Formats: sequence, structure tokens, C-alpha cells
Amino acid sequence: MPYEKLVLLENAICEAEVIDLTGFGEPTIHPKFIEIIKIILTHSKSERPICITTNLTGLTEKKVQILKDRISSIAFSVNSATEDSMKRMMGYSLEKMKNRISLYVRNVGKEDVRRSALHFVTDINNVFEMPALVIMANHLGIGRVRFD
Repeated sequence: MPYEKLVLLENAICEAEVIDLTGFGEPTIHPKFIEIIKIILTHSKSERPICITTNLTGLTEKKVQILKDRISSIAFSVNSATEDSMKRMMGYSLEKMKNRISLYVRNVGKEDVRRSALHFVTDINNVFEMPALVIMANHLGIGRVRFD
């Protein structure tokens, strides 16, 4: 969504329990991501108004800090538990993705981590990776895994 359209929703945001940032595009790489979060936090009456589905490509420590203690839920779209399929499906390394999840886990509170999940779109090419994803989630400190 263009930033200009979100600004038009400022008065309506207070009526929403949660604003879900997901869809056709990676929310964390939006050039005004931090400003968007600030608008939601400023106008929301909810203590935890942010829901995000992210592939982690734009997640930085600065962005994690603004999300801290304000997450309703966050899903990390990983879709893979092996290096080869991560590169094929997501276009970057599994290690890089794990490092970004670790960055998140280290910089948020326990409640934020409890509200986090690894998200995995299952297909014929990665279905065998499901057990490895559950183990990887545990090693990363993420207690929830979602399979679609």
C-alpha cells in the first residue's frame, strides 16, 4: 500500500485491534516501513497492534526495536529448512535467514517471541523438510510453526 493511502487511514486505525502488514510484497523493505509502524502505533488503541508476515529480507535491529513489545503476531516466511531449497525458493541463504531470526529473538521480549512463528508453504519439493523446520524453530527459540 502506498504510504499516502495509509495516512488517509490514521483516524480509522484507532478502531482496529490489529493492523496486518502482509500481502504482495515484503513489508520490511518498504522505504517508509518505520514511518508506517509509527503511524499505526500513534493512532492505535491496542497495546499490540502490529501483525506482520515477513521473509526477513529487510529486518534490521532498528526495525526490531520499533516493533518490540508491540507485536500481536509475526510470521517468518521461511518455506525451507535446507540451504538448497532456501536459495531456490527464497533467493538467499538459510544461514542469513537464521541470523535475522536470531537478531529478532535477541532484541525482543519473551512475549514477542511467544507470538512468533515460522511459516512454511508446503509443496511437493519441500514437504520432506517439515520435520527439520520444527527442529530448526526449536533451535532458534521459536515455539510455533505454521504449515500451509
